[in-house]
Amino acid sequence: MIIRLKLICAIIFCTLVVNGCSATQEIKSSNSTTTHKQLRSFSKLKVQSSGKIYIKQGLKSTLTVKGSSNVINSLKTQVSGGELKIHCMNNCSNSESLSFFIETPSIKQISLENGGELSISTGFNREEHISIYLYNGGVVDAKALVVNSAKLTIRNGGDIKVNVSKKLEAEIKNGGNIYYIGDPEIISKKQNGGNIKRIKAKRESTTMKDPRDGKIYKIVQIGGKVWFAENLAYLPRLCNTNDIECGVWVYGQDGNDVSIAKQSNEYQKYGALYSWEKAKSACPTGWHLPNDEEWKVLEVELGIAASEIENGIWRGENAGDIARLGGSSGLNVTYGGWRTGFGKFNYIEEHANFWVDTEFDETHAYERLFGANNRKVGRHTGIKSCGFSVRCVKDQED
Repeated sequence: MIIRLKLICAIIFCTLVVNGCSATQEIKSSNSTTTHKQLRSFSKLKVQSSGKIYIKQGLKSTLTVKGSSNVINSLKTQVSGGELKIHCMNNCSNSESLSFFIETPSIKQISLENGGELSISTGFNREEHISIYLYNGGVVDAKALVVNSAKLTIRNGGDIKVNVSKKLEAEIKNGGNIYYIGDPEIISKKQNGGNIKRIKAKRESTTMKDPRDGKIYKIVQIGGKVWFAENLAYLPRLCNTNDIECGVWVYGQDGNDVSIAKQSNEYQKYGALYSWEKAKSACPTGWHLPNDEEWKVLEVELGIAASEIENGIWRGENAGDIARLGGSSGLNVTYGGWRTGFGKFNYIEEHANFWVDTEFDETHAYERLFGANNRKVGRHTGIKSCGFSVRCVKDQED
């Protein structure tokens, strides 16, 4: 039986069980569910529950919700007069745990009435006008949507970020912050505190220098985040392949000589491999290991549909092609292999595994998988002692 299982795994080499680094359990919870709806066209949004909301430009209007099945069953969605309304029929005390993925051809009005976090990804055409209403806290990040004019209203705290070229009408009552990019005419009204501040459009360089060792990395902006466009190669030390606690390796190297490892083709092309614990602190100051939500935002930009973003293993018909070296995303994924939990190096130039700063259970954490012969992107879990590659993401700035 064991021999037969190994033969099957060799034939379907994208299965990662044999290397000791990937969990076989499914990524789901008995209390969690995902729903997907295709809706009538809308350009206005009103949300009366909290949670995280991601808006992406799409040819059709769709809504995908992920979270507790009990809370989702209490939601009501309705499109009327070109407006999508989302609210709880009962008191949804745990609605902040929900994730909403929205696709729509255009967005012209947003209203969050019970806090929450909303972000708009790149891809929308310039709009003539947008109105944003924020009540009872929360954050709306609409910097990726360029508009000629905007009307912004905050009640009882919260932050709104916009990109406006001509006219900005801003009203704040009982605290709150409005940040804007551009040089618009401003008409403002504030009562009981509040701030309206201009921020500079971030013109990210195409490279960054790691101050720890002077290495220069290519970087790329995707979905409002700045990512490393190559694997992290920071080597504070080098570990023997059987040293689990040490947690830093270079593919094919079994020793402690950092200078020799840095001369290897594997290091120069694919960087270093890290255990999950070491990966969490491996990025330079001002950068961090991306969590599962940040990866999902990136994957939406790669074209993975909201309806399958929460799935395990392989998702997105061509997302892997878009992400690979030379792909249109600029992420430039290369296949550097990994170190198994047993100290063996596997599948260089065939697989790429990246750690995610989200724990699955006591022994496993989330990872992302790419295959040289697979056009999709995998979401799975790996054993924390394994050595995977790392991509860093720039810390969020106000």
